[in-house]
Amino acid sequence: MPATRWLRSTSLRLAIGFAVIFALAALVPIGVLWWATAGSLSAGIRAEIRADATTLHHLYRDGGLAELRIAVASRAAAAGHDGTVTLLADDRLRPLAGSLEAWPAALGHATGWHDLELGHGDGGVHVRVYHARLAEGVHLLVGRDIGELIRLRTLILDAVAWSAVVAVALATMLGLLFRRVFLVSLRSIRATADAIAHGDISRRLPVAGSADEFDLLAGTLNELFGRIEELVAGVRNVSNAVAHDLRTPLAELRGRLEALQRRHAAAPEVAEGVEAAIADVDRLIAIFTALLRLADIDSGMRRSAFAVVDLGTVAADAGELYSALAEARDITLTLSLAPGLTVWGDRDLLAQAVSNLLDNALKFTPAGGTVTLSAADHDGRAELVVADSGPGLSDADRARATQRFFRGDRSRHTPGVGLGLSLVQAVADLHHATLELSDHRPGLLVRLALPKSSGGAVAPVGSGGKPLRA
Repeated sequence: MPATRWLRSTSLRLAIGFAVIFALAALVPIGVLWWATAGSLSAGIRAEIRADATTLHHLYRDGGLAELRIAVASRAAAAGHDGTVTLLADDRLRPLAGSLEAWPAALGHATGWHDLELGHGDGGVHVRVYHARLAEGVHLLVGRDIGELIRLRTLILDAVAWSAVVAVALATMLGLLFRRVFLVSLRSIRATADAIAHGDISRRLPVAGSADEFDLLAGTLNELFGRIEELVAGVRNVSNAVAHDLRTPLAELRGRLEALQRRHAAAPEVAEGVEAAIADVDRLIAIFTALLRLADIDSGMRRSAFAVVDLGTVAADAGELYSALAEARDITLTLSLAPGLTVWGDRDLLAQAVSNLLDNALKFTPAGGTVTLSAADHDGRAELVVADSGPGLSDADRARATQRFFRGDRSRHTPGVGLGLSLVQAVADLHHATLELSDHRPGLLVRLALPKSSGGAVAPVGSGGKPLRA
């Protein structure tokens, strides 16, 4: 899956969000532990240093430098190994009294709080000190050993790091699991909806019986699909019944009109009127025949008759059938058919689609024009193209041309009922094909692209670029 498509995936975004929330939920308590331990210990060390500095400052204020020097020396002698750091130095940072032999070079004259390392290697000591400059130019340094604080901080940071890794790993696993469950449910819904959209209106979503949100959604959608099936069946039954019931009386009416035409063949006025009436009846019969064919295609039942079909043979037969009509109208009909171009489909419906496209092209192409029928392998799909040199369709009309009973402004005075391209679109949908109408400049170009069959090779048919005009 392309990266952009991954980023657009709702399930992936939900999984990432779930993982982030889980990771934060795991890391927040660790952060609280950090502040409750290392943070509290650091604050306690600062408070102790500040209390020592305040005490020594009071001694200096009350007894002067001599008293302060005695107190610092006394503290240094009693400090031992408790980690206390005390040092008094003159204005040139030369030690006067304290637990250090020399003023820390890294500190210099900078006052305030500092973390220092006294010594190097295994013997080094990390201390936190407070440096104050007193009135007589002397410097007072008070501090504590923070080695334990640093070790505790390192321990907590390691724990936080490992906890973060584990939390993120678990969150990622749970997020991917959540995404998988989410996608399985969505794929089931999408597959069922796609099957219904392509005619299998009996399909339903599986219900696990867990009564969770997906089960409730599946139940609701199944009720909706059932209602759609009832409505479609009702409409189909009504339309089929009407079409069947009307075709019989129309056929009988046509027979009576033909008999009347034969009896009054000598009367031109009667014969002309009867001939017009017969043409109207034929037009009605053609409409009902097309509607029945569309209903048959929409039902999806024709898929049971699918087989490997040589599209070149189907196109060649249709081209041969319409060659006489093209010749009669002084139109050049050219075939360019690749051999061995097989698809999986219904041969009769594909032949009907090709015939409709040729009939539509010849109907709108003026005398002296050209119509081209080609079939070739294009990007792994079997592509059938019918192009004419007629008036074509506007952009608005091309967008609506496959709607049932649609008639563009340029075809108002041309015989037809507006079901030809509708039937081609229905055949394309049944075969999971794409139908594209574009401007041929002049004329209309119709491209029907079908998935190729994996069936074996067939005998070559057709001839490339053979004109059928006399």
